[in-house]
Amino acid sequence: MTRKKRSSLFTSPASWFLFSSFVLISLAVVTLLEYRDYQKGKKTFIFSTLLRLDAEKSRLQFNDYLIGLLRKNSIPFDYFRDSQGVFHFKIDAPADSDRALITAIRTHINRLKGEWLLSQSQRSARQIITLYEIHLRGRLTHILLLSEPVRLAGATEVEEKAVSKKTPAVAKPKAPPRIALIIDDIGYQDGISLDLKDLQIPLTAAIIPDSPYAAAEAERLHSFGIETLIHLPMQSNNFSNHDPATAFVKIDSSEADIEQMVRSAQAIVPWARGINNHMGSRITSDPEAIERVLRVLNRLDLFFVDSKTSADSQGYQLAKKFKVRTARRDVFIDDQQDYAYSRQQIRKLAALAERDGKALAIGHPFPSTLAALKDELSEIRSRGIRLVPVSQLLE
Repeated sequence: MTRKKRSSLFTSPASWFLFSSFVLISLAVVTLLEYRDYQKGKKTFIFSTLLRLDAEKSRLQFNDYLIGLLRKNSIPFDYFRDSQGVFHFKIDAPADSDRALITAIRTHINRLKGEWLLSQSQRSARQIITLYEIHLRGRLTHILLLSEPVRLAGATEVEEKAVSKKTPAVAKPKAPPRIALIIDDIGYQDGISLDLKDLQIPLTAAIIPDSPYAAAEAERLHSFGIETLIHLPMQSNNFSNHDPATAFVKIDSSEADIEQMVRSAQAIVPWARGINNHMGSRITSDPEAIERVLRVLNRLDLFFVDSKTSADSQGYQLAKKFKVRTARRDVFIDDQQDYAYSRQQIRKLAALAERDGKALAIGHPFPSTLAALKDELSEIRSRGIRLVPVSQLLE
């Protein structure tokens, strides 16, 4: 008796072709769905993992390059990696060698399509200390502290020491002007976080905790490394447009009411280190009302940015009195929602930063505002102005 052959799905080339096609189509569909989720800012297994690995690979490759360059040129250095993955290098460059070193580093960064920023520079009679930031793939990856001795032309070390005792200290050069940008009203539209990420600049997003997409946007912004604030609704002089009224700090809100509101907001925006006021002209111009807010922020170790929605606002001055870290708005970018106007306001902001050393602007996620920001970036950077999160402008 002959045994019957068992039937199999793969008894012919046609079966193999059908099965392979099914597998390929399934993989393509899964990849497409993952890509759509990634475009929306959601964490995905394929794209988030690959991009994270690629970013880490670039960071480590540059680190290896820098170490090799320093060792090749016998330049003393030390470094460590912090909890955020940023490498900190302290480099003791010989006199007059820093120009060649910086040129080599910058050339390599340009090849990687990264960004090199001068953060701070100080000079004394004996040494120059310069702080640089390196950004790869839109993220801060390295901080370099370069120390170089000042050598007198033709002088020996003995002569140099003798002269340095007689030479008065040279005035420290001013630090580069700094600009902070806050984008308000995040949470009413899904995916604004992606637009902010595409700008590839340090900025701060202020999230309205009671808005429909607040939690999702807060999560994405944190994953993108963008600083967040609680955009806390406060009573304005016109209370008719406050909806829902329970979401606002009102003129008669007690400290307990305010603390409960802030803690609820922290549950939605857990990475926020401070707040700024949404509306609030009535609250910030009333000393007793804003003091209640500031006492709560002091207990919760949150800073306060005075949006200055009223010329009578006392929030900034009282925050300093109550030892709450603070800053105040200098320019509204888009109180007129117009591209040309926003560009003009950004130039005004740059001029204020050059005059005062720092300046703070507030805008909104309007297409005209984001386009104006993008188009003014090269001008801002060409003037040596640094873009920083608002937490770096606090007093």
